[in-house]
Amino acid sequence: MVIQFLKRFPIPLIGRSNRLRSHRRCVVLGMLLVGAVGCRKSEEEGQAPPAQTATTVDLCEKTSNAPQDDLPGRIAGFCLDPNADVRRYGEGTGAPLDSVCVELFNGECETYKSYGLEGVKTTQYVSAAQKRASVLVVVSHFATTNGAFGFFTRRVVGDGLPSQVTVRPLKVEGRGAVGPGVAYLWRGKRVLEWTYVSELETPEEVERQSLIVLGALATESARLLVGDMDPEPSVRLLESMGSGEFGVVVGSDGLLGLDGSGPYVTAFFEQANKEPVFRYRLVAAARRDESAAKDLLQLIIRNVPSKKLKGTSNYRVRWSSEGQSPETWFITNENDLLLAVAPLIQTDAPSQSTPESRKDGAQAWEDFALQRLSELSRRARSLAP
Repeated sequence: MVIQFLKRFPIPLIGRSNRLRSHRRCVVLGMLLVGAVGCRKSEEEGQAPPAQTATTVDLCEKTSNAPQDDLPGRIAGFCLDPNADVRRYGEGTGAPLDSVCVELFNGECETYKSYGLEGVKTTQYVSAAQKRASVLVVVSHFATTNGAFGFFTRRVVGDGLPSQVTVRPLKVEGRGAVGPGVAYLWRGKRVLEWTYVSELETPEEVERQSLIVLGALATESARLLVGDMDPEPSVRLLESMGSGEFGVVVGSDGLLGLDGSGPYVTAFFEQANKEPVFRYRLVAAARRDESAAKDLLQLIIRNVPSKKLKGTSNYRVRWSSEGQSPETWFITNENDLLLAVAPLIQTDAPSQSTPESRKDGAQAWEDFALQRLSELSRRARSLAP
């Protein structure tokens, strides 16, 4: 029996010397021989063999189906890990908020904080069927609903363009997105992030399985949460102009490169089926009242080269970020909003063109931008309460 066992399950030779390897082999062989003798003796004396212990444990057998702290207990073959540490950071917890920067967020912490992060909770789900599959979850709590939604848009779109987004919308109570291995959810003052991890599945299997599991987690979590399910009016204004669900990004500050400008919303568009083709942005910055919106406009006029267009309330603003070509923006006020139209890419004619063609290109952009700005103002008035 021992020989058959050794042939079937050879003992790994590990260690730093042949003497150690030989010693370990002898110890294991001796243990097997003793076990064999012990079994034979038990059989001869009529004693029952020792009970077999389970080598694997279904962790989900220990968990409840009931929600725990606004998270599903069990769903889609996964459950909250009963052995996982639930870490909490922020006011009223055992760890200061800055600790999460070191332990979890690393270089992204300032992005979280810029949207008003107040608290964080982390935990994980485990699979009932596959012992090396888990889902990490991060629950971030923000000071305001607008701050939470802004962070959600930044998480989904990042620093790129909506056309580069790799996730797809989820129909949930709030806003959700799911993609290969990741999912995001916004509702009220919270943003939830899930990451699917598996040591045994292929990339194709991870993609397929994660879409199912994370989609179910996000959908059920959205139902359990409380809070607003619709973003602020300025977001809905730009979405009504045709931006699409993932076509809007909320910035926390830095409009036209100005620190202290406050939050603003940007939507991305492309004029289709017309010449010339303009890729452009619509911008809306909501303030508490009309006076505050005018103060923001004055801040821009004082710090960025600008000119009021004769006979209108519109301004032409010439601005460039570091290392980029100048951009021509058109800005106006509408009640408690500052509205703007800006190019997505340089719309002026290239430098090798003639002065006449560059002038024609600039005029075409101005005509188009002012028309779009007028449409945006009219839509804002129609949606005003």
